[in-house]
Amino acid sequence: MAKILTKEKLQDIIKEELFYREFYRDVEKTVTEKQEKAAPFGSGMERAKLDKEQAKLIGHTWLTHVRLRDSAIEEGIGKVVWHSLTPEGVVDVLDIKFENRLYRNVPLGEVVSEQQQTHEHRARDKDNKDRP
Repeated sequence: MAKILTKEKLQDIIKEELFYREFYRDVEKTVTEKQEKAAPFGSGMERAKLDKEQAKLIGHTWLTHVRLRDSAIEEGIGKVVWHSLTPEGVVDVLDIKFENRLYRNVPLGEVVSEQQQTHEHRARDKDNKDRP
């Protein structure tokens, strides 16, 4: 036998449905807000900023230890303490530390590689203020 719904009962069902829809919408909004606050880089804007910063990083191979090529003074092996980097990923000049001496802006063609490594950072020219 089929049940017949009264107008009042139908209105009660609709009110209850609307109440729960709004309730779950509020719960979902609250959960989303808490996740965005709790998670690093949680919002889309933060992710976009991070992606933009990552796009500025240039992966490249650089020389960590070198010898001077055709030098009248035998310095031995020096440690590269800084290097330039063009936006195209080219290293032009190096700052090299040999025991007590620091040579700045040594052209890449003036050295022989002893050891190298791959890493990434932003482009920087020889006038860069971040030099040691």
